[in-house]
Amino acid sequence: MSAKQEPVQKTDSEYRSIYTEHYYSGRDSFFYKIFGGYKDVRPYFNRLAHWFEPWVEGPKLLDIGCAYGYFLNRFEGRGELHGVDVSEHAIEVARQLYPDHQFATATLGVEPLPYSDNSFRTVFATDVVEHLRYEHQPAAAADVLRILEPGGHWLITTPNRSVIRRIFYAIPDRMEHHFGMRDHRGWIGFFEAAGFEVEDFWTYLHGMLPFRWRRGILPELALVLRKPSV
Repeated sequence: MSAKQEPVQKTDSEYRSIYTEHYYSGRDSFFYKIFGGYKDVRPYFNRLAHWFEPWVEGPKLLDIGCAYGYFLNRFEGRGELHGVDVSEHAIEVARQLYPDHQFATATLGVEPLPYSDNSFRTVFATDVVEHLRYEHQPAAAADVLRILEPGGHWLITTPNRSVIRRIFYAIPDRMEHHFGMRDHRGWIGFFEAAGFEVEDFWTYLHGMLPFRWRRGILPELALVLRKPSV
């Protein structure tokens, strides 16, 4: 094994060691501890699905960081549903809950996602990209660009490292392993440099609340990215 490959394997192991059953139970997660574990919080997932609905197209949809598959299943009947996650525990649960969907394990940004080029019209990543270290984010963006069809959309939520976020969420963000946070301008610039078109964005306080704002002030951020048509 070459020295060049070794750090990648170590990081892959690091990510996998974080997102275990203890993380989803709330033992190793600030936010899941509050809710008594990772649950199908219907107001939250329903709100996100409603917001993203105008850009959702089949015939194949992928949720990156799908966890137990709760959000992905909001789009049942919209096409062939796929989910991928770094956590073997989460994927095992997802397969039990939703045997008709297709699930796989992979570490975004560290290894290629197990899908062919131009495979999906719609890709989701809700509260995922902030968990990647900065050095892995370019590879992650390039891989999603690869698997999206031309004209397809990548629909993202992530913390917005605004003043509000830095003041009130500093400790939770550290506990949640948010290695690679940016503010809304930082994310927009990053994804544009990666080759995406930014069609829309908004910030919000929490997905269970209907209020959203097309300014970069509130602590959560949603992005609508498009792969340019050929």
